[in-house]
Amino acid sequence: LQLGSRETTWACLAVWSASSTPFFFATWEEHFTGSLYLGPFNGPTDGVLIICISYVITGLAEDPTHLWNATFGLGMSRAEAMISFYGVCVLFTVFGNIYSVHKELRLRNCQRFRQPCSSILATCQAMSLVVPFCLHLSIGYCIIGSHSTDLRTSFWFLGFSFLML
Repeated sequence: LQLGSRETTWACLAVWSASSTPFFFATWEEHFTGSLYLGPFNGPTDGVLIICISYVITGLAEDPTHLWNATFGLGMSRAEAMISFYGVCVLFTVFGNIYSVHKELRLRNCQRFRQPCSSILATCQAMSLVVPFCLHLSIGYCIIGSHSTDLRTSFWFLGFSFLML
């Protein structure tokens, strides 16, 4: 995707976030459900496959820079379109994780109280465990992503978000 220059620091951080977020949310879901369920379409496996396909396409291209910088549509380059596709896929994966946790908490509450009940409060409490990860990513984008010329520093900082697991 040609993301190594200073102008594409945001894109490099976006790809990292799109790659790490499904793993974080899958672990968060496992914490509440007690099992790691990866459906037929899931973030960790499909994300790796999408990235591998982009590697193969890049390897087969005569000029990878031209390939990824060519206009795709809607005023975006192919690289920006691919990153946007990653983002959309991650959103669906994260919503699936949140729904699974909500469903599990609703089932637990109904069994405990022996009546149909709302688990929205329990889901909000579960979501509070995600807040540090999201804040950490936001800080990474706002502070490090816009001012850092060394991407290694950014990735070291963002890697600390997994200490909260």
